[in-house]
Amino acid sequence: QNAQVWSQYATRRDEIAAQCRKVGARHDLKYWQNQLNGTVASMDVVKSKLGSMSDVPPLVADANEVWLLHGTSHDAAEGITSEDFD
Repeated sequence: QNAQVWSQYATRRDEIAAQCRKVGARHDLKYWQNQLNGTVASMDVVKSKLGSMSDVPPLVADANEVWLLHGTSHDAAEGITSEDFD
């Protein structure tokens, strides 16, 4: 991963988590199910599978951080990881 971009992301994520805690924003599964049109379909599978296959830090629930996946080509993925979307 691009260390500078990850650092910027993590800093902003932590700021969001602090803001969410300050206002008492909910992030529990019951809230997702009852207030936000159901759970994110991939949430449980991705948490259990991808989390154990990667060395990235755990998701920050206070910031409503979730894994969102989409498809792309191998070449595009290589470009994203080596050139940071540029």
